[in-house]
Amino acid sequence: MGFFDKIKAGMAKTRDALSNTQGSVFSGFSEIDDDFYDELEESLILADLGVDTSMKAVSALRKAVKEQHLKSAEEAKTALKDILVEMLNVGDSELNLSTKPSVILVIGVNGVGKTTTAVNLSACVAETGKRVLLIDADPQGNSTSGLGVDKNAAMHSTYDIMINEVPVSEAALPTMIDTLRILPSHIGLAGAEIELVGMMAREQVLKRALDTVRGDYDYIFIDCPPSLGLLTLNALNAADTLLVPIQCEFFALEGLSQLMNTVKLVRKNLNPQLDVEGVVLTMYDSRTNLSVQVVEEVKKFFRNKVYETIIPRSVRLGEAPSFGLPITKYAGNSTGAVAYRALANELMDKEGK
Repeated sequence: MGFFDKIKAGMAKTRDALSNTQGSVFSGFSEIDDDFYDELEESLILADLGVDTSMKAVSALRKAVKEQHLKSAEEAKTALKDILVEMLNVGDSELNLSTKPSVILVIGVNGVGKTTTAVNLSACVAETGKRVLLIDADPQGNSTSGLGVDKNAAMHSTYDIMINEVPVSEAALPTMIDTLRILPSHIGLAGAEIELVGMMAREQVLKRALDTVRGDYDYIFIDCPPSLGLLTLNALNAADTLLVPIQCEFFALEGLSQLMNTVKLVRKNLNPQLDVEGVVLTMYDSRTNLSVQVVEEVKKFFRNKVYETIIPRSVRLGEAPSFGLPITKYAGNSTGAVAYRALANELMDKEGK
């Protein structure tokens, strides 16, 4: 199935689902207000319509509600069904499908396997022959050391491209995988939080730097700090999509709502095209009921955004960074290596690359 066919299929499923009010966004609202439109747009995006198409649909609904003097959520639901039918019937030219995301931000609360996913997913995608750049935007520099680069050595880094305007092409370093390069980080990057404050358009510094090399890579992954500072805001503004690792533990769910609220704010004020690439369940232990319950809850919230591949708990995954190797180079036949290869294939299939 081609990419456009997948989008049409997703739109058709969403349109059909709207005929059943139970569990839909419409059932939670008695009046049509800004909260209603915000929730509806988020629901459509998570239904895999894509940001552009979802925004167009909600914008058209706002217009229809005003022109037709609609008062209830039920009337709005009917109007939205008609809008989606029309969008399905107009053909490829009406949908913005010209490009696929290439800058993917791996983001999540601390301790969910964020850096582990950034390093190993980048490596597995690169091993298929794709040109990949991993940007370490975390002052701890764990992605840097995880790919065997000494983060204490004298070299250009993410700090230099953001503060000293060093080109990304000069700062990116080769790794043990031919088609994978790393933009390294070190503790000095923490100072960038302060130095960025006085800059014009300080949230766009990383985006401007990456725009010069987007055409050189098939995928650019970003590993950012778990805290919401200027480094993370730069990463959110530079990204096309978000990859969200979620640990199969109770406390991971607690941070999920706050993370998604942050994404809403960034989409509203900085990066309206920001989409959710997918959700990866990590540290899964099939022996515990809690892991199973977390998987069920996450799938209820994110629906078809959740990857089929689940990353298991693995001693080898924990050992690999201390050797400066991705899991496929450290223990290529381990359960962790098998899982991340499967995740890489699933991501590339989803993107049609």
